[in-house]
Amino acid sequence: MLSLIFITVDKERSLMDYWSVEVMYYDDGNQAFNTYMVKAQDQNDAMNKAHHRFEKAHPNMSCMIQSIEKAGG
Repeated sequence: MLSLIFITVDKERSLMDYWSVEVMYYDDGNQAFNTYMVKAQDQNDAMNKAHHRFEKAHPNMSCMIQSIEKAGG
C-alpha cells in the first residue's frame, strides 16, 4: 500500500524574521527616535515596513533609518 502525504508550506511566512528598526526624525526642531519591531522577509522589507508605520503615525513628516538588526540573532 502506497500513501502519499503532501505538506504545504507558506514560503512567505516561513522566511520571515523579526527586525528591530530605529528611525530618526525631527519633531519641532528636536531630534527624536522611534524603534519599530517588524516581521519581514529581509532587511529591505523591514525598512519599508518601519517607514510605512512611521508615516501612518506621523502624517506629513519624514524619517531616516538610523539602525536595523535582526531580533534575537
